[in-house]
Amino acid sequence: MAIMPLFTGSHKETFHLGIAIGTGSVNAILYSIGKEAKPRIQKTVMRPHSVMPQPDFKVLEQFVKHELGEVKKSFADMLKGVRIEGVHVLLSSPWYFSQTRIVHIRRDEPFMAEPAFLKESIHEEKDRFIQDARKQFSFPAEEYAIIEMSFMKILMNGYELNDFLGKKAHEVSLDMYMSLSLKQFIDHLTHVLETHFSPADILWYTSPFIFFRTLKQFWKENHGASEFDIDSGVLAVEVGGEITDVTIIRKGIIEETFSFGKGLHFIIRRLASSLHVAPKDAIAFFDAWTQDKVATDKKQKIASVVKAGLQEWQTLLARVLADASSRALLPRRIAFLGEGARYDGFAKAFSSPPFMEYVLQNKPFEVTLLTPAFFRSAFNGPASSFIGGEETALLYMLALPVEFNRLD
Repeated sequence: MAIMPLFTGSHKETFHLGIAIGTGSVNAILYSIGKEAKPRIQKTVMRPHSVMPQPDFKVLEQFVKHELGEVKKSFADMLKGVRIEGVHVLLSSPWYFSQTRIVHIRRDEPFMAEPAFLKESIHEEKDRFIQDARKQFSFPAEEYAIIEMSFMKILMNGYELNDFLGKKAHEVSLDMYMSLSLKQFIDHLTHVLETHFSPADILWYTSPFIFFRTLKQFWKENHGASEFDIDSGVLAVEVGGEITDVTIIRKGIIEETFSFGKGLHFIIRRLASSLHVAPKDAIAFFDAWTQDKVATDKKQKIASVVKAGLQEWQTLLARVLADASSRALLPRRIAFLGEGARYDGFAKAFSSPPFMEYVLQNKPFEVTLLTPAFFRSAFNGPASSFIGGEETALLYMLALPVEFNRLD
């Protein structure tokens, strides 16, 4: 079992496609890697958000298939005669299940960390990880596909290393991030991607780990450690269409992830019902309301629906924060992103005074909205390629020139 970097060094220009899949959106970015110090963004595509009346996996799967076809059309002119080296697929909730797994070995006599040792240790943790997934979702083990196994931190005798193979130690601690998805879904998407783009390789990622690796390498190297310090702690809050994810990053690893089934779309569906319009029209009304451009006769009704929905969301968030802080008080720093982040009410909810009791310093959370502008300096390419707001931040993280140890 080899430890592979994300990209290998090569002076030949290669083209890569990043695709971010949520519950109601599929966005994509085409970029090239060559002699330049930075990757070049060729084009970014943002597809329209879709709000489904009653989303389920079958409907969502068909939606994703259709959207990938539209992505192919959007890149058609640029892909003529171009070979895609890699398609990098980012899955947001509910497409994955993930956990942090920690292997800790201590012996009186020094021992050599060899590939066989690595393979045996990881195999045992992988089995435990799948067992946990089966308990939570009640699916047979053969219906799962492992999509990520990466080292977040490697400690030998208490010191952090990038590689430990062939070295002797009394004590080794391996902090790993693992994720899986439904095998049928992964197989289906693999077939669609191979049909549309014929890539040399397809790599799968999940939003918590993309965010983590961004902070661990790119952010610290390019912006310093003061804003988002993964040792002192950061919360990554992604408000998607249907689900909100909260990822706790601290002590240099992803400690825990939490999800609850409320995002932006449940508010949109209520607006659609209240205004007697289709969901796509409700989105238009909602966006106009956030910009104070809605007609007076609808302003109060929309405000009432949104306020009630936000209170429900905040109640669920409070349960997550209470659970997470029961083991250790939470860091103040919050990186906020996702489709729902375009409504500032979600981010402002963190300033609620009762939430201060969950924070280490007993002070309000400090919220930073992540946009593509944070990552502009890491790429070459026209300014027109850097589009969208908090809902596309993960797409640019996916294309960052970051190497990270992953197990393939």
